[in-house]
Amino acid sequence: MKAEKPLHSTSFSEFFRSASSKEKKNTYKIVLQKATESQLQTLKDAERQPTEHAR
Repeated sequence: MKAEKPLHSTSFSEFFRSASSKEKKNTYKIVLQKATESQLQTLKDAERQPTEHAR
C-alpha cells in the first residue's frame, strides 16, 4: 500500500481546528449574513431585468 501524502494546511483549516466555539459561531453568523445580503441583491437585480419571455 502506498503511503498518502500529508495534506497542506491552510489558514481556513487552521481556523476551524483551533478556533473556539464562540469564534466559529460568530464567523458563521457573519458569513451567513453576507451570503443572504448577496442573494437578496441578486434577486433584486433579476427583478429589474426584463425577461426574454415577457411580452
